Amino acid sequence: MPDAKGLFAVLNSEQSTATLWNSDVYKQVLQHETAFAQNPSNFGAEPHLTASATLRGLVDAGTVGAFDAFAQNQNQIAATEHEWKQFGYDAALGTLTAGGGSLPGVGPIAGEAIDKVGGALQDEILGTTTPIDSKDSINNMSPEMASKHILSAMVAVGQDVPLPHAYYEDGQLVGYPQGAQAVIVDGEIVCPPGVYPPDFLAAVTTATNEVLGPVPAGNSAAEGMAGRYTGVTENPDPNG
Repeated sequence: MPDAKGLFAVLNSEQSTATLWNSDVYKQVLQHETAFAQNPSNFGAEPHLTASATLRGLVDAGTVGAFDAFAQNQNQIAATEHEWKQFGYDAALGTLTAGGGSLPGVGPIAGEAIDKVGGALQDEILGTTTPIDSKDSINNMSPEMASKHILSAMVAVGQDVPLPHAYYEDGQLVGYPQGAQAVIVDGEIVCPPGVYPPDFLAAVTTATNEVLGPVPAGNSAAEGMAGRYTGVTENPDPNG
């Protein structure tokens, strides 16, 4: 893993190379995310999430490493880390939307499905748009946030999930079912007004667990995804 993080940092040290490299990585991420969303389970399908979390973690760690080197060398970059990653993400999503994808053991994956998943997960995969201090650590992924990530992808591909849908009053104002702590609005999972974020995430986690079914052994798919991502990013320094 230190060697892999070092490689990702080097390949992210120049924009055109970073875009090409990250595009190829994000293609794999989006295909694994879509494959899982189309066949979600706590048993058998979770390796897709492990692969996605590993690759996402490496891109994030590599970008942090590259931008840390830029800062140490007083190299002024006209892009944020978020924009740096988005160059590759947009290229990957555009290619897969146009031509579809394919994974061993899965077969062809429709470009339309990848496009929906890629749109739904973009903000979560690329992270904050705020410039990151190179001295700050990468935020850990909690199992609750992994649950929201998983459920968002499932909603994107049309899976039936146990969350209520919002409705429109007078054709314009969004109405929220009484007592709902997580609601689907136009294909997006949102926190209703007045609901505290921990209660929202608890509702999303409960819904995700219900869809994925019982855990045969060990961690749930969400716990495994969160643990894998955090294991890769908790120390982005390839020499640390």
